[in-house]
Amino acid sequence: MGYGPTSTEGIAGSRVHFKDKVEDHHVAEERRLAYVAVTRAKSLLICSSSIWTATRSKPTEPSQFFSALVPLAEGNDPKAEIGVWVKDEDAPEQNPSRLTPLEALWPYDPLEGPQITGGMNRTEFPYSRREVMQEIAQDVLKESEQSQLLTEEGQQWADEARRLLAQREFLSNRERRVEAPEHVRASLFVELAEDPVSVLENLRRPVPRRPGLAARRGTAFHAWIEEFYEKTSMLDLGEIVEPADDYLDQALDLESMKEAFLASEWSQLQPAYVEVPLETRVGPVAVRGRIDAVFQMEDGTWLLLDWKTGRVPHGKDLKSKLVQLAVYRLGWSRLHGIALEDIKAAFYYVAAGMTIRAEHLSDEAELEAMITNAFEQLDR
Repeated sequence: MGYGPTSTEGIAGSRVHFKDKVEDHHVAEERRLAYVAVTRAKSLLICSSSIWTATRSKPTEPSQFFSALVPLAEGNDPKAEIGVWVKDEDAPEQNPSRLTPLEALWPYDPLEGPQITGGMNRTEFPYSRREVMQEIAQDVLKESEQSQLLTEEGQQWADEARRLLAQREFLSNRERRVEAPEHVRASLFVELAEDPVSVLENLRRPVPRRPGLAARRGTAFHAWIEEFYEKTSMLDLGEIVEPADDYLDQALDLESMKEAFLASEWSQLQPAYVEVPLETRVGPVAVRGRIDAVFQMEDGTWLLLDWKTGRVPHGKDLKSKLVQLAVYRLGWSRLHGIALEDIKAAFYYVAAGMTIRAEHLSDEAELEAMITNAFEQLDR
């Protein structure tokens, strides 16, 4: 009667067969090891075994190949040294390693190792790793500090490199997009009319202007004019106005300009406003300026006057300068709700004693087209 592959008898028989095969394999391995151990000795063969191993609770049976050496230990072979063979009944009844429990303190220092007591005799942890780890940690800290210094120095070099690359990119891409500023001065319109390329380049990369003697002279004269009108509003026109600072007058040659002004028609008139700050929007930007003097004429119209201390312009140069008066006129019209045709504007060139009245000034649409076209060129 055969056994089916799933029958209990068949499984049990297979297990017995497998166990026998394992035992045969184990014996074959022991035979191989025993042969190697015995045949490798040249003149002295030392064999030892133990009954109790580790923490076993049952004694260990000696190998059959080890038992075959017993006759040598009993002196049956004159060529063999006398050995000691401990019989099972002479061995301790219990495993000595189990007489005291195996214990270890916890928690323990991982760098020192656990302290084990009881059980088998164990050697102490071979060495403490704490001292070694501390030395390594100190080396790491030193390296870290040096790396930090190198990192800071490297960061400085990296920042400098980025700035240089940014400058290179800027110089190699002069046509990059530039955002229009929120505010511009009224004189920017004059500069756009005179030299639009320079204005656009300055907007791309603004450079502070170096103050010159002419600019200081103009500032000083405007201050004197303001002081003059403040005094004449309280004094008779025939009274003498003393200079505020003789040294400044001599340094900037203001005396001749003062004399020219006092001889002009404008010294005999009292303005309604002096040094009027003005801001108005033209196209995409807000324009800021300051009107030197505002007169209300007998016919009810208004005259905006701008003092000039430089040379008298002509032709195209004069036409460009008039753009500034057009901006002032537009701003004054919006501020007071006055029609553009009721507002006149003029320059008074003090050194020459000449008044130049504007015959035609750009209107709102022309000014907006001028500034809009300029900023469109920035985007190209």
